[in-house]
Amino acid sequence: EVDFTDTTVESGKVYTYGIIPVVEDFEGGIAEEEIFEIKYISAPTVTSATSYKSTIKVEWTAVAGAEQYQLQRITVNSKGENVGSYKTIKTLSASETSYKDTDLVAGRTYRYRVFAVWGDEKCATPKSFKHTFLSVPQISSLSNAYGGIKISWESVKNAEKYRIMRKESDGDWETVKTVSSSTTAYTDKSAKNGVKYYYAVKAIKDDSESYYESKSFKYFGSPK
Repeated sequence: EVDFTDTTVESGKVYTYGIIPVVEDFEGGIAEEEIFEIKYISAPTVTSATSYKSTIKVEWTAVAGAEQYQLQRITVNSKGENVGSYKTIKTLSASETSYKDTDLVAGRTYRYRVFAVWGDEKCATPKSFKHTFLSVPQISSLSNAYGGIKISWESVKNAEKYRIMRKESDGDWETVKTVSSSTTAYTDKSAKNGVKYYYAVKAIKDDSESYYESKSFKYFGSPK
């Protein structure tokens, strides 16, 4: 048995194939039943998975020729192994290239993949995208501390690190410090006296980040 993969095809186009036997300088013909017609649809690529407060937004590339997209998901255990089998969580129209998954468990890791569908056919098995849904770290208190503002927050299941972020009222978020999962308090000693700051904390695991909620605090340093 001999096979050949045509890598020059374009998504959404129909191709006709036939095999011609060749012996030295003699070239045979093609019987009608040996001619095959096939429509090629490339596999979509999941480009991102972003956690929000109670959802994961999955986004993927559009592919020419698709009539629908079939979004599938599987759970991943702590060893990075798939648990069970992929299940279709949503079938969407060809004009849709994102979906917010709401059926989630905090701290659990998922793999997502998207099939392009046309008629009764599907594209080849696409690559998957792994993402961990982490709860939003809740800031329990902001307070004046010696030399700065102390930020305290609640721990999050399966977080590996926490990113502490800060901004002023009209500014952009900036990272103050990234700490280990065993830390749930930090004193920002770069705060300036009399300035109102907004703080937020993100939980991190591998390449996944949680969403965040912010709280504000106006710093008044201790008199010298």
